Amino acid sequence: LAMVPEMDEDPEILGHLRECLNEYLGIPVRLLAYNPTNLTRVFEMFEHLGRALKAAEKGHTLAHKMKAQFMSWGDNFYDRTRNKKVTFIAGLSPFVIGGGWIADIIRYASALPQTVRGQVGAEVTWEDIRTFRPDVIIVAPEGYTIAESRRSFLELEKLPGWEELPAVKRGEVFFAD
Repeated sequence: LAMVPEMDEDPEILGHLRECLNEYLGIPVRLLAYNPTNLTRVFEMFEHLGRALKAAEKGHTLAHKMKAQFMSWGDNFYDRTRNKKVTFIAGLSPFVIGGGWIADIIRYASALPQTVRGQVGAEVTWEDIRTFRPDVIIVAPEGYTIAESRRSFLELEKLPGWEELPAVKRGEVFFAD
């Protein structure tokens, strides 16, 4: 069993899983567990996995290729998104700001993700969102279909100050699943 600090799941669960696999397969099993919470951790995971599988160069190449693809993608949006403030709504009741990878992807596009007290993925109030004054709003509540996400517009437009937000004025409000 090999785990990467800050990237592993519950060691008790992994130990039980390893024992079950050993018993089922009849041979010792090496189990690697990762739980990357941001893009930096994803890149590190590929590097570590490459080393663990004795294919360090492939892991290194994959990590750097993936990072380069994100950087290229961000460059394509640079002029349109540079320094824009982006609110990614990942939950509606309560409001939750998208964190982890979402904030990283927003940064790759040279935009500024909304954070609360320096945290991403946190619960926020409507007033927190209004005060941030986002230039772009992405509404993609976890577990919602695209139709459910779009229907949330009916509730959002009733919120005080909705029409005054820069994103709303510019038509930069997007709904996703």
